Amino acid sequence: MKKKGMLVGVALVLMAATLGICAQVFYNRYGFRPGSEPYGFRGMKWDTNIGIYKDLEPVEISGMSAFYKKKGDPLWIGKAQVEEIIYGAWDGRFYLVQVKTIGSTNYKNLKDYCFATYGEVDRLGTGEQQYYIWNGIITRMILEYNEISKTGEWKFFSKKLQNRRFMEQEE
Repeated sequence: MKKKGMLVGVALVLMAATLGICAQVFYNRYGFRPGSEPYGFRGMKWDTNIGIYKDLEPVEISGMSAFYKKKGDPLWIGKAQVEEIIYGAWDGRFYLVQVKTIGSTNYKNLKDYCFATYGEVDRLGTGEQQYYIWNGIITRMILEYNEISKTGEWKFFSKKLQNRRFMEQEE
């Protein structure tokens, strides 16, 4: 009986170690560098009432979703000149940032900024489409580029509000 208990204990320790290693591999490949996960963008915090930001101009409002541009927003991120920066709200709460680039140089500069700021992650996608995903506790971030159109897009959002948005849309 003592051997059986010991074997169960060893099995549990091995299982916990295996899960820990798998989690660390996943984190290293698709997670933010420790301490770098954003909780918003340029002073705007996730899940805040979008109405407190007086420098936003509506671009599109559809149902519970609204998208804005910020007056005087610098269209530079690191060394990348970006085409536009869109701020998204759902049910009046800030939850999304969407940045668009044109040209391979601007995309490369944006990717370099993301890697330097948030940590390097593995490339997903093949051929002319490439993706990079950072999956954190609070924020999910996606960087993508299309070789054919030479356009890039960097999206990041509050996981909590995005999940709530999807769940309420399904009802």
